[in-house]
Amino acid sequence: MTVAIIGGEGSVGKTSVLNLLAQHIALEGKPTLYIDANPDQNGLEFGGVSDAQRAGINGISNGMEFLTSTLEGHNPLYRDHLDHVISTSPVTDDSGFWTADRDDPVMQKFAVGHDGISFMQTGSFTSEDAGIACSHDKIGPLVFMLQRLDDGLDGKQATALIDYAHGEDGFGTPLYPQSDLVIVVARPNKKSRDIMANYLRLAEQIGKDIGHNVEIAVVANQLSTDPVKREQQVAYLKEVAGDHYVAGLTMDPVLEREFENTAASLSELKPENQHAIALLAARIDAAQRVPERKQAWLHRVHAETAPWYDKMLDADGAIAAQNDHAGHTCGHGCNHHHHHHR
Repeated sequence: MTVAIIGGEGSVGKTSVLNLLAQHIALEGKPTLYIDANPDQNGLEFGGVSDAQRAGINGISNGMEFLTSTLEGHNPLYRDHLDHVISTSPVTDDSGFWTADRDDPVMQKFAVGHDGISFMQTGSFTSEDAGIACSHDKIGPLVFMLQRLDDGLDGKQATALIDYAHGEDGFGTPLYPQSDLVIVVARPNKKSRDIMANYLRLAEQIGKDIGHNVEIAVVANQLSTDPVKREQQVAYLKEVAGDHYVAGLTMDPVLEREFENTAASLSELKPENQHAIALLAARIDAAQRVPERKQAWLHRVHAETAPWYDKMLDADGAIAAQNDHAGHTCGHGCNHHHHHHR
């Protein structure tokens, strides 16, 4: 399974792009998993999942107890103290794994199917999150899941698309290391290009730190329908994106439906935009599966965040934290908080 995470400026159309990508990949006959980890939690509604299905879905963020018992319940290292397992607890030879097969217990617990796509979501924010919550608070169990995703590592039989919060501070979380490709959506204006540039800069720096290239794909959105102006806009973005630029989407009523949480069909897109989605899907398929990159990147996140937790939490407090939630002020790519690492 190739894992792609989408990011970029807020309200740039990430959810639209990801849903249309999911439709394209599913129509190719490949198992497709769409995971909504965005605080807005509107990806499933925009993807056409019914009100009844959404009402009955189990949020991943509330499923840590199920995940630890299902995936680590028979592991001699963890089985006697599952309440101490946290999102970044290491995978061992005795860990359990899950697949994108709809008969898998993890899929049955968290996924709903619609139009050939399996949808999951982390869960909505509630009053219980007040005081400690930010866009990273809901991803701990998802990180735990993705680390235990069994697809043969090099398998191309399935694709997971993750809709995540906007902002390059996601590089400071343990979620991005789970990806094979980071997709950045950008509009042809200075603010959006600057945010894209930050993604590229951080990816380059992390790649140098861990000794493995971090793959980035840039897709433009809301380009002009005027050919001359569109060419200028693409050139403006390519000045920064360079070879990371994959495709561009022009103004299209279908792409505006995200702001109304209305489902859009790939077949309704303008032909040039359908082609752009196809190019992006091909880029996802070409992403390199590098397990060593994931491990090195995750280790870097651990090394960066551990000093803050050494100061903030005693050992007993850290080991008792189950759901990976704690607020603090830090640096290194995140001005919200990071996650417990032991």
